[in-house]
Amino acid sequence: MVHTGVTGGFASGLLLCLILSLVLPACSGQEAIVTTPGTPIPAAAASLPPLWTSTVPPGTLAPTTPTFTRPVPTPTPSRFHVASAAEARLAFETSSARTLNQLMGPDRTLTLSEPEPLLFASGWCAASQEILEENYKVIETRLVVSGFEIDPSYYATRDFNGTADPANPTYCRSSYVLVDSWPSGMTYLEVRHKILEPLSDGWDDYPLGVIQTPIIVYIGPE
Repeated sequence: MVHTGVTGGFASGLLLCLILSLVLPACSGQEAIVTTPGTPIPAAAASLPPLWTSTVPPGTLAPTTPTFTRPVPTPTPSRFHVASAAEARLAFETSSARTLNQLMGPDRTLTLSEPEPLLFASGWCAASQEILEENYKVIETRLVVSGFEIDPSYYATRDFNGTADPANPTYCRSSYVLVDSWPSGMTYLEVRHKILEPLSDGWDDYPLGVIQTPIIVYIGPE
């Protein structure tokens, strides 16, 4: 059975279980080129890179001392970044990051005006610990962003009781990552459970195949 949270509870979707970083393009410094009235425009000005602009019309002299300046670079959007497994585990244990299932709607979409670290996760549950262990011999859980699978070395995992009733436990295992930086706009996420051999979780039978659950995260004004 697909489980939808790091902390427990069932749903048909997946739990999704990040520190915004701005990436600015590096710009090497370069001194301004100055001309003095009555002298030709420096030859260097004619070969300035495209990003340079001049206050002097081509082939003319300025009435005052002109300068050549490079425009201030525009900040680039943040990038999608996944923290280490140790950081994901710490974020969960200290509750320093919320999980996607706490925020997204029943249509598995989430809109945030500002980015924040989020735990993106999914899990699998079975009727007993023994069945859970057997299931995981033939199940691969993958967390996906924009069609690319996140390397499992970034996953943190935990086993837990998926029900609130200790007398009737559900044996679950969650795999989760900490997304600590989001780009603006839409990010397409997906959880994939690859079933390599037919199996039973103690309640239902599953054929060979892939269970896919899509999620959309939008960062920006509504």
